[in-house]
Amino acid sequence: MALAHSPKIITDNLALLIDFGNIKSYSGSGTNVNDLVGTNNFTLVNPSYYSYDGASMSLDIDRTNYPTAEAGGYIEKVGTTGGLTALNYLHNDHTTEIWFKADDRDPYEPSNTSGNYETNSGLVIFNGYHSGWHFTASDYRYTIWGFDGTSYQIYAWSFSDTEEGVWTQLVAVRNGSNMKLYKNGIEKTSATIPAFLLAANVSTPSANNIRIGTATGSAPSSFTWFSDITFSNLRMYKKALTASEVQQNFNALRGRFSI
Repeated sequence: MALAHSPKIITDNLALLIDFGNIKSYSGSGTNVNDLVGTNNFTLVNPSYYSYDGASMSLDIDRTNYPTAEAGGYIEKVGTTGGLTALNYLHNDHTTEIWFKADDRDPYEPSNTSGNYETNSGLVIFNGYHSGWHFTASDYRYTIWGFDGTSYQIYAWSFSDTEEGVWTQLVAVRNGSNMKLYKNGIEKTSATIPAFLLAANVSTPSANNIRIGTATGSAPSSFTWFSDITFSNLRMYKKALTASEVQQNFNALRGRFSI
């Protein structure tokens, strides 16, 4: 079972778990990826751009590089259930934890009509607007979109990082009016959530598809963020993990990834 680790991972309010090291989550072939604690099952998309590695119990997700046409593999859940809609999840206490390697952090394509390079790579994103974990060549970021009564705005929390090709645990924890980001069990940044994201009438874009390995925007922000990563685990909690719980989850899996 995926939950049988020593020390054990936190399971209280665990709403979604996919694990490429568990045959019940991924059989090693095909396109079905099963949620081990709920019904939010995923599908692998674009088979030319991903491959399963049984030795490392992970999925290698690739993309095309500039100047070729944008393309890449990713994992997608269309229409979330169990309280994991973008509004219910992002605008309440939650924890998003992902285990992966950033294989290539470079910008990779001109963005649509502007001719500028896309500098972001999607990790785990509520698709349509870039709410969730993503990274650039120089940092990791966790973002949330919200409607302030006049227009949609985005707020990002980030910390500097340039490592490539090493297994990494990233954890974002929203607890009331505070957001904390962790890497490998260690807190990297903490900040107050802005008032417009705390308002009682806050809303968020309606897209509730979750994607791992890419993000695609909606008009007027039409972008595509394909990623070159190796992915293993995603956990989404409908509660704020404590610092000790984040560390416990890290310790439960660090041996598997030789960290």
